[in-house]
Amino acid sequence: EVSTRSNKSTKVLPPQKKASFFQRSFRTMFRKKNDDHYFEMRDNVFDDASDSTDSLLEELEEAAANDLANFDPLDPEIVEKSRKKVQLYAGRIVESSYFKTFFIWLIILNSIAMGLSTFRMIRLFKRVYKWVKRIDATCLYLFTLEIGFQMIYLQSKFFTKPSLVFDVLIIGVSWLFSSFRIFRTFSLLNRVSSLRGIIKALFSIYSGLGSITFLIAILIYIFGVMVTTLYKETYAQGITSDDYFGNLFESFFTLFQVMTMDGWVGISRELMIGGYQLSWFLMIPYTILSGVIFFNLFLAEINEAIVKLEKDKLAEKILHDAYIDGGKMNLYGTDVYC
Repeated sequence: EVSTRSNKSTKVLPPQKKASFFQRSFRTMFRKKNDDHYFEMRDNVFDDASDSTDSLLEELEEAAANDLANFDPLDPEIVEKSRKKVQLYAGRIVESSYFKTFFIWLIILNSIAMGLSTFRMIRLFKRVYKWVKRIDATCLYLFTLEIGFQMIYLQSKFFTKPSLVFDVLIIGVSWLFSSFRIFRTFSLLNRVSSLRGIIKALFSIYSGLGSITFLIAILIYIFGVMVTTLYKETYAQGITSDDYFGNLFESFFTLFQVMTMDGWVGISRELMIGGYQLSWFLMIPYTILSGVIFFNLFLAEINEAIVKLEKDKLAEKILHDAYIDGGKMNLYGTDVYC
């Protein structure tokens, strides 16, 4: 019973016949024929690809030869493209923050080297002095290279920038007289932002400073004529230790010295001891006017310019932030629209 049930549930497959010798030979031949066809097709494809590649290379070589034959290095279009490319590369170098920082430190290093070269102790050590002079010469070469990059980048606009024109003059003279190179330190005023702000503030009040300078010049001239007339013979009489008022120019120099509060008490005492008891009547008012009032006027003008500059920076920052926000701001109770 068990075997009957299992036979009913299980399907028995008929045994497969073994392939005959002829069948196996036919299959082998067919497979070999297909393989030969495949290899033949592959070789044909490779040959076609090789032929097309060779023809393409020949066309490219021919085109390159034609372009080379027709190439004119003085063609205006080619020259213009090359010029703009060089200008672009020079601009990237000049406007780089690394480039600017490097030359700021180079100016400082050059100033220190020139200062060290003035010491007698450095001159005694010939090896150290030689290295100081090498640093100085290297800085000059690098400064010249920087000016070259600036000229390539700015081109015709180069001479519209006073600071760059000043650098050109200093470097040009430095090739003849090395001591003039120290004036390059002034270029730090234009490179450091905080110093640039102070210079900008000073130039913004040039009219006020000019007026104050003109008033001081008038004051010195008036008192110069007076003291020269009154005290011209004091040195010849042995009253003063130096010829302070021998002529008008000597008087100008003495009054400028008094304006800086240098030695005015000694000059006044020499005159008073020598018999000019009322000399203080001229010296004290002049000292107060020139050394106190006008000096404070200078400081007041400079301080006002710096405060105005800070206010302008603050207003610019507020407007810039408002523009970025793109909305409405309430500034001291007033609606400001961007």
